[in-house]
Amino acid sequence: MKKMIYILFALSSFVYSQDGCDLTIINTLQLQSNGDVWYKVDHDIASFEWIVEGSTVTSASGGDAALAGLSIQVSGSFVLGFSFQGLSLNAGCGVLTNLTLSETGTGLSTSDSAMPT
Repeated sequence: MKKMIYILFALSSFVYSQDGCDLTIINTLQLQSNGDVWYKVDHDIASFEWIVEGSTVTSASGGDAALAGLSIQVSGSFVLGFSFQGLSLNAGCGVLTNLTLSETGTGLSTSDSAMPT
């Protein structure tokens, strides 16, 4: 059974928010204005893919995804995270990855029509 992850966007950080552990909704991703992608999930993450709306992603690195051994690839506004070894990121919260954006993005989406072919 697939789990739904809510994708949110924040143009500015909350006064007391430091990372995804401060998110109030479980199974959420949130793009920060500095390019950090916060997460808070109750299940392991074996892979992820999304489109950054309103910006081109020039690179992605770091965060808990990289620490867990996931490889992160970018192409235009598309971001893909996965493992060749079958590794996954344990359920939890924090900074999933750090994106370098050409400009401030307007959100994250999983629209199939926007995926590269």
